[in-house]
Amino acid sequence: MTVSTWIEQWLAGPVATSVVLGARKATTAESYRCLFEAYVRPTVGELRLDKLTAADVDGMTSMLSRAGYRPNTIRLARATLRAAIHAAVAEGV
Repeated sequence: MTVSTWIEQWLAGPVATSVVLGARKATTAESYRCLFEAYVRPTVGELRLDKLTAADVDGMTSMLSRAGYRPNTIRLARATLRAAIHAAVAEGV
């Protein structure tokens, strides 16, 4: 399973459910989606989730930095990826 495949499932499943239950705001879910589409998918989205390394994540942040994105944008993109990875670990993916 690729990083993109997992994050799509995560956004459609646990994240969407948490919005319905009121545990997460809809704006948070939309922010995750936008950050994923703009920054995570193009950089590490095609990598296998079980093969993703810290070096891959560092490479993502380096690429975004070289592309001129602000530190806060990079931090949010990394936080979105981190949340998705934590969910994958919790679900045994």
